[in-house]
Amino acid sequence: MMYCRKCGKEVKDFNTICPACGIKPLNAMNFCQSCGAPTDINQEQCVKCMAPLRSIRQVVGNPVIKTDFSYLSGYYREEFKRIYESNETYKGRWNWSAFIFSCFWAIQKGMWLSGIICLILSVPTAGVATIIYSFIYGARGNYIYYSAHAKDKQLLW
Repeated sequence: MMYCRKCGKEVKDFNTICPACGIKPLNAMNFCQSCGAPTDINQEQCVKCMAPLRSIRQVVGNPVIKTDFSYLSGYYREEFKRIYESNETYKGRWNWSAFIFSCFWAIQKGMWLSGIICLILSVPTAGVATIIYSFIYGARGNYIYYSAHAKDKQLLW
């Protein structure tokens, strides 16, 4: 027997979907899968039963995502939390900083691959690449930054 990580209700081991809330039992971070105790998103072990907390990402072999966003500014903490909790279906809202400073914003945030490509392409295109990347960073900058920070994955767009 196990518990749903979303709603905390008992779920049989063979259930792929929780009958109480309708999601995959390991597809959230609200409760311990072993005892049903409430958990925090940053916990790695249940404080009640001491079981290691599992998620669907760990079960299917995806890399573990870093969830410590505490050192980020409030804006990025909130955006990263929303992206993480939506299982990356939410890609973030428009980012004016990323739009205005484009390539330099990306490099400063550790997204060196797309930032350097943006700068290199700007020379032969007389700045057109910077304008294009400004819109990409404005629209998807928060998700690109999340991928670089939480998954150590450099995205081009």
